[in-house]
Amino acid sequence: MQLKLNKEIVYDLHVNTGAIHTECNLSEFKIDELSIESGASNINLVIPEYNSKITIDTGVSNIDIAIPNNVGVMLIIDSGIAVKNLDDFIKENNNYTVMGFPVNVAARLESSTKELNNNFIVSEYVYAMLAEQKSVTEQKQINLKGVSEPFVVRLMGKPFAN
Repeated sequence: MQLKLNKEIVYDLHVNTGAIHTECNLSEFKIDELSIESGASNINLVIPEYNSKITIDTGVSNIDIAIPNNVGVMLIIDSGIAVKNLDDFIKENNNYTVMGFPVNVAARLESSTKELNNNFIVSEYVYAMLAEQKSVTEQKQINLKGVSEPFVVRLMGKPFAN
């Protein structure tokens, strides 16, 4: 089955099925919430670069999830018998988190506020997701340590007091 979706609409997707084998690439879509409930499954999932809440509840399954570099993730696994290959994840209790590129960028942006003399900056990516975009924001390109390309940011705050 092939499902065609409009790339401009924000979706809540809920899938409830028996045993399935699926290749699901959601990378180009805006998914607010994705819920998959199934029996024994083989799922290959590419998640979007969007703040999505994803819940997967399956029987004995093989689940491969591709996570874009600039998406922060917290994964909670509630499973009896499971093999968990979670490269780059940090385990604390039964929670797994990944801190890589997004955390590096956030730290670099925070340290750039003084250099840019602005108390609140956001990436162009975050700015594009805002429901209300200020029309009077200055856009700048900056170089961030650990990031190969110039990074576009928006100055959303006020200058620091001298």
